[in-house]
Amino acid sequence: MLRFLLTRIASAIPVLAILSLVTFAIIQAPPGDYADYIRSQLINQGGASFAEADAQAQAYRVEHGLD
Repeated sequence: MLRFLLTRIASAIPVLAILSLVTFAIIQAPPGDYADYIRSQLINQGGASFAEADAQAQAYRVEHGLD
């Protein structure tokens, strides 16, 4: 039984490592950051001008340390 558990744990480690790498790559793949997403949402759905949306996106970056 102990050998079975050790085999399962040993096989789970590479799977978790690969899953972590794939998840990281998917998150990093799209261009921009969350502030760019907020800016585009404000322009498209909020009716904000580009200058207003850009100012809010920059404030978000400063507030969350993304600058």
